[in-house]
Amino acid sequence: MKSIQVQGVGMSWLQDCIETDYESLVQAFGEPESNGDGYKVSCEWSLMFEDGTYATIYDWKCSKAYCGEEHGIDAKDNTDWHIGGTSMRAVDLVTLELLGVTA
Repeated sequence: MKSIQVQGVGMSWLQDCIETDYESLVQAFGEPESNGDGYKVSCEWSLMFEDGTYATIYDWKCSKAYCGEEHGIDAKDNTDWHIGGTSMRAVDLVTLELLGVTA
C-alpha cells in the first residue's frame, strides 16, 4: 500500500521503534518533510497511506540539539527510528513499504 507525504494531519503517538538507516527511509518515503521541533526531534516523515492510516517516522531525543555535540548524532547517522500513529497498523504499513511489499 503506497504512502504519500503530508503535512501533519493529526495527533499520533509512539507505536513502535524500527532499526533502519536514513538512506533506506529516504528511498522508501523520499526526503523528510520536516526538521521536527529542532530539539527532541530533528527529522520527521508524516505519511498518509491509501487506506487512511496516518504514520510518522522520527528520531527521538538523539539529536545534537537535545544530547549536545559530544553525544548527539545527525539524523543521517541514526539507525533507531520511532513510528507514530493511532494504531499498530501504522507500524505494519511503514515496515511493509520499507521492505518494498505492497499490502
